[in-house]
Amino acid sequence: MWQPVPLPRGRLAVRCRGDRTATARTLPGAVPPREGDRARRCGAALDRAPWFGPKRRHARPRAVICVLAALALAPSHTALADAEPLPATSAVGQDATPLTDLLREYFRTDDAARRSALATDIEQATAGSVAAVAAALGELQLWEEVPDSESLRFVVRGKRGVVVARCRPPRGYVPTTAYPVVVEATDRRGTFPMGARDDFPAPDSAGTDPAHAVIRVHVEPENLDAADDSLRTGDYLRAVLAEVRRRLHVDSDRVVLLAARPGDPSAWSAVLANHDLLAGFAAFGSLPDVPYPAQSLPLLLENVRHVPVLLAWRRPGDSSDGTGGAGADAAALGRYIADLARRQSLPLIGMELADADVRSRLTTEWEALLTTRRKPLPRQVSHWFRFAGTGHAAWLRETKHAGETWEDDQLSIVVSPPLDRERFITEVLTDQFAYLGGRIDGQTITIDTRGCEEIEVLFCEGMIDFAQPVTVRCNGKTRHRGLVNPGVRTLLAEAAADWDFQRPVWAKLTLTIHE
Repeated sequence: MWQPVPLPRGRLAVRCRGDRTATARTLPGAVPPREGDRARRCGAALDRAPWFGPKRRHARPRAVICVLAALALAPSHTALADAEPLPATSAVGQDATPLTDLLREYFRTDDAARRSALATDIEQATAGSVAAVAAALGELQLWEEVPDSESLRFVVRGKRGVVVARCRPPRGYVPTTAYPVVVEATDRRGTFPMGARDDFPAPDSAGTDPAHAVIRVHVEPENLDAADDSLRTGDYLRAVLAEVRRRLHVDSDRVVLLAARPGDPSAWSAVLANHDLLAGFAAFGSLPDVPYPAQSLPLLLENVRHVPVLLAWRRPGDSSDGTGGAGADAAALGRYIADLARRQSLPLIGMELADADVRSRLTTEWEALLTTRRKPLPRQVSHWFRFAGTGHAAWLRETKHAGETWEDDQLSIVVSPPLDRERFITEVLTDQFAYLGGRIDGQTITIDTRGCEEIEVLFCEGMIDFAQPVTVRCNGKTRHRGLVNPGVRTLLAEAAADWDFQRPVWAKLTLTIHE
């Protein structure tokens, strides 16, 4: 579990304490809201917003928050200032009410006892109505004005290393506006690659126009010797986004991951591990680095079934990218992924480009991707993974991993005749990967797992009818039959963990897996 840990000079660290222990009960809560109540409240709130009138309800600012991930610490990047702790003053642009005051204090304090007392007060103020708290969260203003020249810095600590993130708000940042996010992942040292590349259309291509300004967050390993472990699993991304949300007003339904470093696979690790956070993924010259790709990619690419993917690579022999060209092997892998996506009906666009075609072909697709919103909560999910901490698929979350993590050097598959090589390797990999999958059919939830010791089912608004009994079956056995009760405390605790107020968790059900 990632947790904030205070550091000197106002820094923030996020520490992974290992496996989480979850309760097996659901918390009591309020009567579910009548259909349409929340929509009417949200619509009224949008009409009141200064940049949103009734005729512009679906408009969004085009300013983009860009999160750049890098594997090595470059000396030229050390001048950014440390972020100060979150201020205790009132947020901008919202009138105070008893409920908003309680919620502001809840999210600003790190004291567990104080949060528990505030949760009780919030329950009493809303008569235990989870719907009322969720609606108030959607309208809550917690963020402050940030000077254009101010930089933010924080640290994320996990089992496999420490990453340092540094970011700067966009010019003209308005704290009452929710901004989209572009996350760039790279494991190579150097300057910000997206800004340095002339052949890839950057989100800030409009130059000085404030509507196109970009917040850039540079994520790099604190310890260069641990660089591979800190970024290759992709599990850091969830914590980094949570800390960005704490400091800046983010539209969590418009987070796009960008990989613009040829030969860098780290962004693929991030999207395969965190697809439920993303509205889209763009990779230019970046291809996944997975064992036995012909057999493992048909499994792993199912993870991105609900995420539009733009994949482009250079035609073999082109060398203007400074890497000596894509190479025949990389191009073959790109073609294989594009063909596999077509056969599996995945939302992936694959393009092999000559030098002259790069900007003209990519600009349109990239700009379309920037306007994409995260898909609604899917009724069916499939998530294959290797590492503990990366088992999260929308409404399913692994909390305890079963067995040891499969590392690269632990498996070498030798196939002897007369066995079918493709089938045999696929069967071995299927046994090695962990898996979380599930389907929602009305009030029945069916779950399949591999390599998981404990999981949580996360219930969001509209996922089920909370007034009716729910049947949960896991690995062929009925594990729950009855009501699932929403709880204010559950909603608050989950929102405080990730600061995603646009898809709050109303209830949880914890299952111990007996395989």
